[in-house]
Amino acid sequence: MKTYLLGVQCLCTSARARVLLSYGNATQPDSPHCGDQLELFSRKELRDAWFDLAEVGKHAARTEVLEGDGFRVKE
Repeated sequence: MKTYLLGVQCLCTSARARVLLSYGNATQPDSPHCGDQLELFSRKELRDAWFDLAEVGKHAARTEVLEGDGFRVKE
């Protein structure tokens, strides 16, 4: 089962969102992110969504850059 859940709270000065991918952030069986959110799903919990580049960067395992002939891992 593939499920994407999203809850958004909009305030006058900011927004807050909580999200979940039941199967995780990857569908490749050999990825450490395959099924990494199933425990949250089983507890009916969501995780915080990241809105800006700084927040995403704090949680990134790695960054890949698209170049002319494909992707490379950014050091």
